[in-house]
Amino acid sequence: KIYQDFLSNSEYNNLADLPIDNMFGYETYYIGATLFYKLRQEIGDEAFLTGINDYIFSYSGGNSSNEEFFEVIENACSCSIDEFLDKWLKP
Repeated sequence: KIYQDFLSNSEYNNLADLPIDNMFGYETYYIGATLFYKLRQEIGDEAFLTGINDYIFSYSGGNSSNEEFFEVIENACSCSIDEFLDKWLKP
């Protein structure tokens, strides 16, 4: 339901650039969680869990960007997730 709602509603803010007033709102928690769920379905459990572990190992205790996170995920699945991200991180 959340995924279909997100795809059909152009009023949601871009997840990659949320306004400060929406940082802890619907987009962050519900759509953000659904993005991770769909990403796991897209690349498979093994690649997803490997990517998450690699990300934690590389950035634990520090900072990273969205691009750095998705680069780690792409390395774990040996695939491009650009098309997937285009759906979720719409301009």
